[in-house]
Formats: sequence, C-alpha cells, structure tokens
Amino acid sequence: MNSMRKLIGFVFAMAIVAFAAPSFGQVKIFSIQTSALPATPPAIPALTPVTITWSNALSNGTLSGNSVINSIRLDTNGLTWQVDPAHPWCTTNGTTSTCGAGQLSSISTGLQIANITGVKPGGTFTLNLLVSGTPSCAQVPKGYAWTGNTWGGNQFGPASLGSDVATSYACMLGCPSGTTYPTAGNLDPFADTIFMGSPDWGLVRVNNALGTCTPLAFTFVQSGTNTAFVSIKPPDQVLAVEYVVQWPPVSPDAAPASTAGWTDKRPKLAWGFAAQPPLSQYSPALACVCDLSDITNSTSACYNNPNGALPVIPNVEPFITLSKPVAQGGQGLTQYAPGTKASMCVSQHAWSTLPDGTIQYWDKIVDESDGWTNQ
Repeated sequence: MNSMRKLIGFVFAMAIVAFAAPSFGQVKIFSIQTSALPATPPAIPALTPVTITWSNALSNGTLSGNSVINSIRLDTNGLTWQVDPAHPWCTTNGTTSTCGAGQLSSISTGLQIANITGVKPGGTFTLNLLVSGTPSCAQVPKGYAWTGNTWGGNQFGPASLGSDVATSYACMLGCPSGTTYPTAGNLDPFADTIFMGSPDWGLVRVNNALGTCTPLAFTFVQSGTNTAFVSIKPPDQVLAVEYVVQWPPVSPDAAPASTAGWTDKRPKLAWGFAAQPPLSQYSPALACVCDLSDITNSTSACYNNPNGALPVIPNVEPFITLSKPVAQGGQGLTQYAPGTKASMCVSQHAWSTLPDGTIQYWDKIVDESDGWTNQ
C-alpha cells in the first residue's frame, strides 16, 4: 500500500448540544475529535488500548435543554473491540460508571452501548477498550448518540459536514505537496505498467479542481464488476482523483456472438448521485482528453489543470435520453447533458490474456465527483 493516511488509534470526543427555540424542537449536535496512538498502518497491533470520549458540550457557550446522551454507537470499519481489564472500562464525568450494567453489544459494523449513565451538557462519557484488526476503506467510521436508553428517542446529528467521522482510523486522502501526490490502495494508477493479478485497486489525488484542498475521509468499494468512490467533502471542494481498477478475469466471448474469440467491454459510469443509482442511470464511459499522470507535463491538456482531462459529452444517445426532462420521455439526469463536461472518464482501458486463457481487464478512471463504475 502506498502512503494512505490511516491514522490508527484515537481519542474520540463527541460534543453534543441541544437548544430550544420558541417555535422549534431541540436541535442536538455532536462532533468527533481523535488523537493517534503509536501504531503502523494498515493494521492495528493486537489488543491496542484506546480511549473513546463522548463530550456533551456547549452551544454558543450556553447549556441547552434536556439534551442527555443515554446510548451510543460506533461504526468501526472492520475493527474488533473488547473491554480493557487494566482500567475501569467506562466513566461518566471521570467517575467509574456501571455502563448500563454491562450493556456492551457487538453489531456487525462496530459496537453499541445502551443505558449509559446519562451525559448532560458539559459532561463526558469515556470508554477504555482494546482494539485490533485492519481498518477497511469500504466503510467510513462514524459515531452516533441518542437521548433514548436503547438507541431510540432523539438522535444527535453532526455539528458540521464530516464532524461525525472518527478520522484517526478512517481511510484519508491528504493534499498534494509539490509533485508528491497522496495515494491509497495497493495499485499505482500513475505507473506505466500492465496490471495483472487478483482484483484490486489503487488511487491517487492531485490538486483540487475547485477550492482549497483539505484532507478528506473516503470510501472505495470494489465488488465484482462494480466500484464506488465516495468522499466526505464540503461543497466548496471539487477534488480530482484517478484510480486504476484490476477487474475479475472473464472468458472470451463465445459463438454465436459476432465477437466470438474476442471481448470488448465498455465501462459504464455514474456521477452526480447521493447514493448508488440503478444501472439504467449509468452512462457509457467516455475517453479522457488526457491522463492526470501528465499534470506536470507542460505539453498536456492536464498540465496544472485536472479539469483538462474531462471530455465534453457528445450529442448522441443515450446521453440525449438520459438528460432529457422526464416530461419529454427522458430521465431528467442533467449531469449527462450533451455539450457539458463529464465528471468522470476513462484514461486507459486494456486487457491481458492470463495463463489459463481468461482475460483480465484493467481501467484507469478520472473522477471529479462521487462516482460509480460498472465494468
């Protein structure tokens, strides 16, 4: 793995505030702060002690309403947890707590605790746990809190975009420094090589297409012939990444297809959605104008310009129908409108014949949006 920023270990603080207005219900918010433990990415050493603190803080310096934390949850992206016998495993305001008489419950994505000693505004709730495992980039680690004793009642929301993410063990993309670009995954999309082997991926982030760069948490999911890249970013940032995907091997096309003995797969791309769309809302991939690996090449359209890689969408089907208003028989997906720039494209598309006679495709994809790919 290249220089993926997985800062392992953490102190996890959730600042939760509730306030009441004359004609509105209470608003309950929280945020997360983390600090690192001595560990080496990507794996956390076995049974590493961590401290996790939920802090019910103040809003604009004032206490507010009956905003008490009574149950919590933590998504832990593939990590496992147990009580640290060397310390009181939970405290409220620094005093040993019963932690709901042992209501520590494992869930498929992390841990959750019910019936904690209520944390009022200005108070804290701390867990001393042991953690181990390898964090996964397929999930963003998030924290949650509720007023109810068993994950019910009113749920607290994040104080700002991404403030509910425990970044210390999330997959993070940093910012470029000169011509050094942050990477993630096992493959190098800027490598001038043939990609062969088990299905895999690798990603590189170049200069933002818009806005000042800040480190961002992200997920990358590769499942069969599908991938998804999603970053947690503020609206004033448009990041530019390129990733290479090594797809599962396939057999050559068989008769009676006219392509028998050959194979020709054109990837489908989707962008501009809050969540993965149905395959009917994907568009056929377009060729990039240039490769982001040429961002320092003064003769390239990508020179200091990530947007230079993106092609203009042609005035042909299926883009016409995809972008046409629903009232006119289209799908109303204006991000695919002919004459506008695509937000994703394919910069390299190739395949190799493997020793067993199957064929393995690989694609390099430029993505300036949260994007999905179907091979």
